[in-house]
Amino acid sequence: MVVGTGYDIIGGKSSQFPNILTDVVVSEVMVYNGIDVSVEAIEEEPTTASWSVKAQATCATAS
Repeated sequence: MVVGTGYDIIGGKSSQFPNILTDVVVSEVMVYNGIDVSVEAIEEEPTTASWSVKAQATCATAS
């Protein structure tokens, strides 16, 4: 059973430190049937940068 969720956005940033801008935002995190997690991300600002999003689930055995 999923007891926690998380995500990581890889890439999708523009500019240089210390003025880095994030062009990609997570719009939804969903848990399905208590065993699967899905993350939806969108470009808040159009970008040519490559990006991806990774969903993470923390699970525990129900007793």
